[in-house]
Amino acid sequence: FFRGDLVRWLGEFSLSITCLPANSKMTKFSWALAVILAALLPAFASAMSTERRLELRDAAREIFYHGYHSYINNAFPMDELRPVSCTGMQTWGGYSLTLVDSLDTLAVVGDLEEFVHRCQWVVDNLNFDMDVNVSVFETNIRVLGGLLSAHLMFEEDVVSAAEAHYTGGLLVLAADLGYRLLPAFNTTTKIPYGTVNLKYGIP
Repeated sequence: FFRGDLVRWLGEFSLSITCLPANSKMTKFSWALAVILAALLPAFASAMSTERRLELRDAAREIFYHGYHSYINNAFPMDELRPVSCTGMQTWGGYSLTLVDSLDTLAVVGDLEEFVHRCQWVVDNLNFDMDVNVSVFETNIRVLGGLLSAHLMFEEDVVSAAEAHYTGGLLVLAADLGYRLLPAFNTTTKIPYGTVNLKYGIP
């Protein structure tokens, strides 16, 4: 019984809890059990054999590359890949969202040459001065977050900034995008609008 099996079971178990009455004793007990099991995950991880961990690591890398190469070969520089037609489409603003969202993973799996190459492409080609309405949530977590996490790979010396001739371009893009998202938070309730226009602010 490996950690992956426990995670999968825990996810299914948590999902089933949502079908129970909100304030029932069974619901409260079930959530408590889910929390306890989640706390036990590190113990299961340490009990896993090195061979099994390496096997799962390689499987995760293989799955990542399946999605990444499918996107690069069939959809780049569009935002996303249509899995059935294998064509690209602009869905979240038209700034190669899937690529930006994948940058840090390239570094994590050790593909540093591809990471540096794609980071340079992003710095050279992305421009957020566009008259387009975008999702504040998706742009925040996937684009702003993608740019910042990729920048941190250089900042924390996971990837050598000197060897890559990286001078902070990803951070400059992230700051520019962050300022363009800020108008969405200027509300009386302090709850942000769902969308924002990158050029003009609130649609």
